[in-house]
Amino acid sequence: SFRSMAPPVKLAKKQKGLSPQTITTAVCVAVVALGILFFFTEDARPARPRGPGQPSRGEMNDDPNLAQYEELCKQGEALVELGQFEEGQKAYQQAIELNPVHPLAHFNLARIYEELGNHNKALETYEHVLKLVPGRAEAEKTVHTNIALVLMNANEIERSITHWEQAIKVAGKDPMLRFSLANALVLVGKQEEALDQYKKAVELDKKEAKYEVEYGRQLLKLGQEEEGHAHFNRGLEIGNEQQLFQLGMYLRQKDTDAAERIFEAIIDKFPDHPGMGSVMYFLGMLYRSSDKRSDEAALYKHGVEQGIFPSIHQRPMFRFPAVPPSNPYPDPAALAGPITILEENAVAIAAELQALFENPDSLPVDSEGLSRPADAWHQLSFIRNGVINTTTFATYPITARVLDAVRAEYARDMPRASADLSLLKSGGYIDAHCGPVNFRTRLHLGLSIPTDSGMKVASEARAWAVGKVTVLDDSFEHEVWNNGPGTRAVLIVDVWNPALSEEDKQQIRNQFSWSPSGAARGSVGH
Repeated sequence: SFRSMAPPVKLAKKQKGLSPQTITTAVCVAVVALGILFFFTEDARPARPRGPGQPSRGEMNDDPNLAQYEELCKQGEALVELGQFEEGQKAYQQAIELNPVHPLAHFNLARIYEELGNHNKALETYEHVLKLVPGRAEAEKTVHTNIALVLMNANEIERSITHWEQAIKVAGKDPMLRFSLANALVLVGKQEEALDQYKKAVELDKKEAKYEVEYGRQLLKLGQEEEGHAHFNRGLEIGNEQQLFQLGMYLRQKDTDAAERIFEAIIDKFPDHPGMGSVMYFLGMLYRSSDKRSDEAALYKHGVEQGIFPSIHQRPMFRFPAVPPSNPYPDPAALAGPITILEENAVAIAAELQALFENPDSLPVDSEGLSRPADAWHQLSFIRNGVINTTTFATYPITARVLDAVRAEYARDMPRASADLSLLKSGGYIDAHCGPVNFRTRLHLGLSIPTDSGMKVASEARAWAVGKVTVLDDSFEHEVWNNGPGTRAVLIVDVWNPALSEEDKQQIRNQFSWSPSGAARGSVGH
């Protein structure tokens, strides 16, 4: 094994509280799945609630508008999956005009308001759904849970607690709801009440690792070390690969010691885990953040010895075996096509995006926590995981047309493919890290390049040039800096590794369960 488990590490008694975003991540998948099951699965969908003037299920089946209503709902869901939230909103609103008393369209309209960041409208719509489903416990639980999540994201923790409690009241014995309520109680400083809810979650489900681990962490924070370590270690013992990995991801920015122990346990318990590249990637980042450089080096050496990583410098989370050995800066001759398209249009792209260079704070800040200072790195997404951001494309049509030309020929249906405008402010630095996959090649088109700015990939540093493309394999460790005046601006465009065959590309799509209609959001670039 890489590292045999040492005696329990005494975790710090004072830990930062869990953020609303962290809690949302922990429970959102289960909640959304529950909502979809309740409202979409034909066999599971309950009879429509009766109310004044509201038809029964049988009566509604005779309603000539039923087929059109359900078709509009299907259209809305398909548009949401494509990220076209405004169009999805229109479809659901049309469905509501046909039948204002069925909860399906209202519920999914509330989900769209969440995606669009309109929390007040989402809450209002969810509250309306509650009026449409009185006495239907499963439906009420789902809606109260979603309301609680919206409130958590809006940092209205006290209000969210009321809805977690209401969900528990109608749901009965649901350990996930107890766990979520406990997390909310921690945020408002009610440690003892939280501990009671964590304990109930453990009692209701003795096979869920995260309940044991979090119960153990809270006991440790309250000074109950023996019992706390016992529950934490039991969580490591009972957890399977997926449970422990999700738990490590859940804790990695909140409790470094605990997350390290969890990832180490995965390496020891499940050496053949198919996602070992991801486990080692995140454990290495934790070691680095804790300045455990010798542990980090030993981990990467072990990864190379086990065939997880190609080299200590090249450490993708997902390694496709058909990709031949690469260089930090691949030969541009193999990518003459996309390079030519980008460079021939560089002046027009720079002119269209110029106003953004001068106001980088108008764009979203780095969400990966890699930049220093934290607000130094800003990005505008054109494509994520092969899916076009239609709003950005419509706003910047010149750049969009160029990206379409590259995408059609060199990045068609490519998982994890991104295209971003990346801005790094003067004095900014992006920590060394590796990209997630080895089957893509990354192109940087220089748009605005201050002096004394550059990047180092593996051990070689290079600078960009205005109007020229720099080719890199971002699965190698790389870091970026801008010590010059002004903002560094590059357009990042991902393309397929030119060594891959069409058969290879289809295998990759299959492994990622990727399709143009169902793709998830991809990773960011810089």
